[in-house]
Amino acid sequence: MQSYLLKFLTLVLIISFYGCNGDDPVITGSGRIELVFKGEYASLPWVKGQTYDYFNNGQILFTKSEFFISNLGLYQTGLFKSLSAVEYVSISEHHVSEQKALEGLVLQFDQVPEGSYDSLAFNLGLTAAQNKTKPADYLPTHPLGEGSRYWAGWNSYIFSKTEGNYNDGSKSFNFTYHSGFDDAMKPIHLVKNIVVEKDKTTRIIIHLDHQLVFSEGPQGMDISTTPQIHNKSTVMDAFMDRYQQAFRIE
Repeated sequence: MQSYLLKFLTLVLIISFYGCNGDDPVITGSGRIELVFKGEYASLPWVKGQTYDYFNNGQILFTKSEFFISNLGLYQTGLFKSLSAVEYVSISEHHVSEQKALEGLVLQFDQVPEGSYDSLAFNLGLTAAQNKTKPADYLPTHPLGEGSRYWAGWNSYIFSKTEGNYNDGSKSFNFTYHSGFDDAMKPIHLVKNIVVEKDKTTRIIIHLDHQLVFSEGPQGMDISTTPQIHNKSTVMDAFMDRYQQAFRIE
């Protein structure tokens, strides 16, 4: 009996020793992340309804800019710390003045383990699993519970909405560019040293340059020929590829 007891106590000591190995990371606290989205058009603040030069080929203004992001989180030496499964970002609801645009739209995340992270990642759009669900599956307050963000004819959520007006100098065109379907989702990976300290707030600023979204060639996307995107097409694919490249971390 004493032999079995001795073996048991020895095993406990071994486990305790390796469990307290000083090489293991020690998390002693947490902080807050403020993720700040700032819409831009080239070097100018993006303001709803404001007119901008369109590649020296007319003028453009925006009335809507909003999108889903999913699997938002931080990377730390290969490990992923999730901040949110899904968020809905409406630049146009927030950026109603230049002051608001300069302030940026803020998303807050608490209880983020302290430490040094090497990048921020998220998807522009939804995962295939999320896109198989419907607004009725959620509470109305959930980002996926709003019916206007889903198109039953697509059997898909609307991943992004970009709307406005383009004037080529002689004629005006309203444009409505909506993206959806599983393969419209684009991964975003933004490299930056991000330090989260105990009981402190870390601000991460993300810029979205709307001019880059339209930068198809030196004269920009031909809005007059394609004023709408409502179905899966090569135009939608190219639009989302440019959208993916339009994010920048500060």
